[in-house]
Amino acid sequence: MIRKWILAPLCGMLVLVAWGILFWGLLAGSLGTFHRLPDDRAVTDVLTRSGTQTGTYFMPWPRRTAAESAAFEDQHKRGPFYRLSYVREGIDPSSPQKLAIGCLHYLSVASLGVLLLWLARPSTRIGGGAVVFVGGLLGSNLITAGDPIWFHLPWDYSGSVLLYESVAWLLLGATLSAIWPKPTFDPLGKAVPIGQ
Repeated sequence: MIRKWILAPLCGMLVLVAWGILFWGLLAGSLGTFHRLPDDRAVTDVLTRSGTQTGTYFMPWPRRTAAESAAFEDQHKRGPFYRLSYVREGIDPSSPQKLAIGCLHYLSVASLGVLLLWLARPSTRIGGGAVVFVGGLLGSNLITAGDPIWFHLPWDYSGSVLLYESVAWLLLGATLSAIWPKPTFDPLGKAVPIGQ
């Protein structure tokens, strides 16, 4: 049983890494997930010259006073408005450190999926996969589907991310439920995983 606690998250991590490489490396471009600014170098020069520091910015912002709130609402109605995530410092997108941190992140996601299986104790492997899939969709629905509603992110971006996340949850659920012990039922009717 202890081996399953180690093996299932590791296999889940590998599946998420493989899907991430496939989606972000090959599919995201053809899906139109990101767009290029018409004059991206000029925009970058303005940000650099203005001394903008690494951070996430929203325009218009802030809205601490009545006047700022009125300007905030007016700018939204007239447009344009935007959210900008900006990294001033250079970062190696292929660095071993980034890959290691990404793997640890996926390992933590897969470990939470195993914990979900352990808590839910589904009676079938299909049920186990469904528990992880629906649990993941819960987070994606709240956060990713919420972005176009609350922050007005374009649906072409959020739709692509929802596709990525939905397939990731499906693959993770299938992987974890295939490795996690199939539950049996004790005479009292409680679900108990094999090996306990």
